[in-house]
Amino acid sequence: MKIKLDENSGSMLMFHCAMRWQAVWLDLLVVAVTFIVSILIVCLTGSVSPANAGMAIAFAMQMSGIFQFAVRSQTELEAKLTSVERVLYYCKNIQQEQSTADTDDLPAVWPSTGTISFKHVVLQYPSEPLPALRDVSFDVDDHEKVGIIGRTGSGKSSLCNALFQLYDLKSGTIYLDSRDISKISLSRVRRSMAIIPQDPVLFSGPVRFNIDPEGEYSDDQIWKCLDDVGLREIMTTNFAGKLDFIIEEGGRNLSSGQRQIVCVTRALLRNVKIVVLDEATANMDGRTDEHLQSTIRKAFAEKATVLLITHRLNNGEYPQCRRNSQQKLEDDT
Repeated sequence: MKIKLDENSGSMLMFHCAMRWQAVWLDLLVVAVTFIVSILIVCLTGSVSPANAGMAIAFAMQMSGIFQFAVRSQTELEAKLTSVERVLYYCKNIQQEQSTADTDDLPAVWPSTGTISFKHVVLQYPSEPLPALRDVSFDVDDHEKVGIIGRTGSGKSSLCNALFQLYDLKSGTIYLDSRDISKISLSRVRRSMAIIPQDPVLFSGPVRFNIDPEGEYSDDQIWKCLDDVGLREIMTTNFAGKLDFIIEEGGRNLSSGQRQIVCVTRALLRNVKIVVLDEATANMDGRTDEHLQSTIRKAFAEKATVLLITHRLNNGEYPQCRRNSQQKLEDDT
């Protein structure tokens, strides 16, 4: 990374040096033009009026700024067009995710339950010599709350990647509501679940937009979800009780717990059947962690299956699936 940054900084330095050197030569060109105009005016004394002579010299001197602006604009345009070329290259040449069409017998409302089943799942990343998940099998019942616990690098987040089909499985099958997700479109599978990551994604805009970005739900539905997660009182106290309160980029004007609760509200509003918390409380203190866990248990008590991926063992109310060094899952319940 350091070498790449040095190369980028070196390229930018050379670019600006070239622009300065170009400006020097343009100034010399303008000086030469002004000198030639002045010589012509002297040679044509008597045939050129003083007003026209003064105007000619003034325009010649103004050419310096005009030349530099025109050449600099053209150079910057050429430099920025490389970004357009790079984007077009990615669009045309980078392999896209291959999404299958939904099967004809898939219900309009799917999934109707939050059951999850991994059957002999093997997941291997393209750049890794060994599988991140090897022969993983487990079942999670509807509305069950399960904690998946393990050390860093044990493959906890790989379970999440496999569930959301971020990578193709080497072998094995994942079932949601008794359906093989490899035979269902990616958009349908991913919209049926919600994930609350360690670093919550919040956009610069109103609270309403961050909770319901597609504008599918009414204000009453949003306020009901805010009541369920205990955020209404905080909004009334700190945000003047308005859904138009502006959240800064990345939620800078919210605490870490409030940012996560906004994400919980987003998942609750969509009424998804499966919620995944991927190290969502890793950067929180114990008190904030306990408050968020209590909020999640209350909000999704009889509404969704919850998978808590964590490296801490203090979430005692969750049945635990522990990742061991053999890449298997052990049930500690």
